[in-house]
Amino acid sequence: VIDSHLLDESNNTATERSAARNELLMTIMETGLSCSRESPNERMEMKEVVAGLRIRQKT
Repeated sequence: VIDSHLLDESNNTATERSAARNELLMTIMETGLSCSRESPNERMEMKEVVAGLRIRQKT
């Protein structure tokens, strides 16, 4: 016998983790695309990359 409230909490936690993982992957993909632009002038500086990833890591 499983308490349905516990099951709901478990599903919500898994969903939240999945959403957070997806957001992190999107951030990494967007950063990668920005860093690989054709024109060097349009690319992110490494300071910006590191700062952005650190901010994302803390959330």
